[in-house]
Amino acid sequence: MHNDPQTASSSSEIGPARRAFYLWKLLKLYGSGYRRNFDSARADRELEDDRRLASRYGVDLTTSRVLEVGFGQFPFRLLWMHGARMDVRGLDLELPQYRPGTSRLMDIARTNGAVRAAKTAVRSALFDRSIWRDFILAWERSFQTTFEFPWSRMLVGDAALPETWARTTGEFDVIYSEDVFEHIPRPQLERVLLRMAENLADHGIAIIKPLIFTGITGSHDPEWYDDEVRRGTPDPGAAWQHLRRSTPLADTVLNRLSRREFREVFSHKFDILEDRALEPDLGRAYLSPELARELKAYPENELFSNKVCFVLRKRRPDSV
Repeated sequence: MHNDPQTASSSSEIGPARRAFYLWKLLKLYGSGYRRNFDSARADRELEDDRRLASRYGVDLTTSRVLEVGFGQFPFRLLWMHGARMDVRGLDLELPQYRPGTSRLMDIARTNGAVRAAKTAVRSALFDRSIWRDFILAWERSFQTTFEFPWSRMLVGDAALPETWARTTGEFDVIYSEDVFEHIPRPQLERVLLRMAENLADHGIAIIKPLIFTGITGSHDPEWYDDEVRRGTPDPGAAWQHLRRSTPLADTVLNRLSRREFREVFSHKFDILEDRALEPDLGRAYLSPELARELKAYPENELFSNKVCFVLRKRRPDSV
């Protein structure tokens, strides 16, 4: 770990007023029930989708050694896999505070900075108790056992550093990540991918699902989250605003990589087995003829990329 606080949750490119506006939009989103009423049927469905996806490439997810890179402040996917008795571990840059009763804010401030600690403190005080209550009830109903947190399976550290991976002790059959790689600056991303290739079994796969910057949801502005776009609530005049202006719309680190650029950076160490937009028409209703002309530099497979599933297998030495 570096000595300076590390975080992907706050951008140095955004000023105090815009940061405050962004945080107000996040609070409003959480206040409307965001992350409440955990959908266990959806969690089962997504896990089954990933099982079938891995099976297509000769990997049995249920018997694999799995690592999730970027489990986040709400590691529900990892915990669902753990409940399904999968051999899963997690690695994240940011120190989490999972339950309102655990006071780790000073540690979070030292490790990831004051902004991350402030965001965590406010969210925890206002929303975390109900979010975790809903999740634990759903988890216990599904797995018919008492919920216990698998702390020993969750590591905090920089995924670009070999010493962090040394703590994971051994190769993985599957490395999984969702909504994370778009937050890693490109030079650091290159190092993360090198570490992944070193720690992925030869037969293994990486399932990486970044939110692509060129998609309509790529700004990470809460007003343009995917559920809002599906409901048609955002202002059409602000569609793809992040491609039409240079001012960041969200207080988070974004590398601004396009789908083509992700393919390029992945191909340095991996063969790309799959490159598939998970919702390829999301936002199509917002692309008027006038806006299409303004965005003519971006092909449709970029504008409608949004979340893309990349399946990777590390390249053999003779193919590099």
